[in-house]
Amino acid sequence: MNVLYACDDSYAGYTGVSITSLFENNKDLDEIHVYITGYNISDENKEKFEKTAQKYNRNIVVMDVAPIDDFIRSIHFNKYRNNTITLYRIFIDELIPKSVDRILYIDSDTLVVGKLHELEDYVFDDDKACAIVLEPVYASYLNLIGLNHDSPYYSVGVIFFNVENWIKLNCKDRLLQA
Repeated sequence: MNVLYACDDSYAGYTGVSITSLFENNKDLDEIHVYITGYNISDENKEKFEKTAQKYNRNIVVMDVAPIDDFIRSIHFNKYRNNTITLYRIFIDELIPKSVDRILYIDSDTLVVGKLHELEDYVFDDDKACAIVLEPVYASYLNLIGLNHDSPYYSVGVIFFNVENWIKLNCKDRLLQA
């Protein structure tokens, strides 16, 4: 199982808690490889990630995203709360090793409370690049964010990517042009 997180140094602690919940609740998986798109992650926090990986006999790689961050800022892409970190996931084809064909993105503030083994057998349709959750929300929240009370609301805090289809369907470029 390949898992992707995105954080900066101030969110590294939350990311560590999420990763620990992932490892604790999925001891039955033979392998878990965690990739962190880290922006300015301190050496101290990198060491903490490494100790967590060693404790569970797992693999964590903190990737430098400075070039991607510079690119996002250079094109003045809409940032979420003046932050580019949430946008890193759309660059998965550039960030993760070419050998990774599927990866589960998890927001840093998400606890993993169940087993993920069913995802190993999940079959994507040829015209699907990712799977996300349709989430029920209160009508008042939908109104607050400008949606009708019957509008679907999809959570993008957990996304299961088929990387090959992501590339084939040109998803990154389509999102950057939106």
